Amino acid sequence: MATSKRLSAHREAVRVGAESEPDDDKPLTPDEPGDEDRDTPPTNTSTKKEKSMDDETKAALEAARTEGRDTGFKSANDRMNAVFASEHYAGREAAAAKLLGKPSLSAEDIVDLLADMPKAE
Repeated sequence: MATSKRLSAHREAVRVGAESEPDDDKPLTPDEPGDEDRDTPPTNTSTKKEKSMDDETKAALEAARTEGRDTGFKSANDRMNAVFASEHYAGREAAAAKLLGKPSLSAEDIVDLLADMPKAE
């Protein structure tokens, strides 16, 4: 099979480039000077700070979680109380409970749906 001119030129360039490069970047082997006395791995002398949260950040995160939980709980209770206080709740308690389990429905939506439902006997 004949070799293309481009492939031949590439191989020649790689061969010539390899001959002219110095061996300075060649890795040290255990036979070469500098590695004989290395019995233990090098120690980490990095000055980078490890990623960890300080106490102030942890406290702020916990406060935000508590505030979010309290806000959500209050919102859910207000929604439930609005449905329970409506005139259409009586006789439709089971349907109201099921609709309250759907967080995408507002209290007004639930009351409107309850108004269209027949009362349980």
